[in-house]
Amino acid sequence: MLPQDCPQGSGRSRTAANMNPSFWLKRWKENRIGFHQSKVNDSLVRYWPPLASQSRVLVPLCGKSLDLLWLVEQGCNVTGIELSPLAVEAFFEEQGIDYETSTQETGVIYRAREKSLRIFGGDFFEFEASPFDALYDRAALISLPQEQRRRYTDRCRRLLSDNASVLLVTLEYDQQQMHGPPYSVPGTEVATLWGERLQFTSAEELIENEPRFKRRGLDSLIEKTWLGQR
Repeated sequence: MLPQDCPQGSGRSRTAANMNPSFWLKRWKENRIGFHQSKVNDSLVRYWPPLASQSRVLVPLCGKSLDLLWLVEQGCNVTGIELSPLAVEAFFEEQGIDYETSTQETGVIYRAREKSLRIFGGDFFEFEASPFDALYDRAALISLPQEQRRRYTDRCRRLLSDNASVLLVTLEYDQQQMHGPPYSVPGTEVATLWGERLQFTSAEELIENEPRFKRRGLDSLIEKTWLGQR
């Protein structure tokens, strides 16, 4: 499942809206969350690198993703980051996970009582923590307009330890045929943002299974997976 179509309008006005936190808060309030997958992401299961038990994993812009639980089941200590409190609370309630909260200056920490899992409820760019051992990004980079991607990637690097593992999932399509989000992030931009240590791993054509994107005019929608180190 991929993000639903954005409202029509000029590219500039749409980009400005997408950079505003209220855009995403409204999407969750209106339950327009086509970006939420109803199962664990295939690329995560296929390519997630082996890590030591209790390795600290960062999952930015996590929504209520089932990928969080899959990572916990692999023995990881998982920290998700999500702006919408509706998304965070829905995750714990839908999965039947008991949790407690603590308020910080920059947001709220939701901590599972019986699992190695917490979610920071707040702005990703205000989140601070000791270095993480790995990063998993399925829907964060592609949700950001191009002018925000460098800032996002630099922030990720600040939160990762030296030689931390990175699994990144992106989309590529003709941006002239459809406005984002999700945005098309070409391989050349991934190389510019992450450098040569992040290597292309696989590509899958999704358009035949995504009829709403065909209706929007796309003739190709390719999901690419990248794996490496920071």
